Amino acid sequence: MIQEVWIVKDGVPIFQHREDSQKLFKNPTLTAGLLSAMLQVAKSELNERVHTIKIGSLQIVLKEFGGIITITIGDDENEAKILAERAGSEFLKIYGSSLDSWDGDVKAFESFRSHLINLIRRKEIYRAELENDLKSILTES
Repeated sequence: MIQEVWIVKDGVPIFQHREDSQKLFKNPTLTAGLLSAMLQVAKSELNERVHTIKIGSLQIVLKEFGGIITITIGDDENEAKILAERAGSEFLKIYGSSLDSWDGDVKAFESFRSHLINLIRRKEIYRAELENDLKSILTES
């Protein structure tokens, strides 16, 4: 299950979404900066990419898109990877042309929340349909 989604620009979270009221990280700005720095060190010093960081049962998936990083946090790495890809693409489609002239007000991206919720719900609907189809197949066998 996805717990949080962040969109980060220049090491600073410009959009954050939580699926429940529990905040995973006390200081998301500090955490986003650290994760961004880890991506940059891996890329510039080691010529490698950081895709997933595992902390306990949490999977923190990082996906770079041009000038932003999408961070998805949850307990299922594949689910988090898919959502990171879709959320980053959707965010850039909507706001990509305005990021260079962005004035620093994160409220400018608040309307993305409804798009993200739709992406998350769509995934839940597909999962339920697949589970039902699988149950039908198994009971017919």
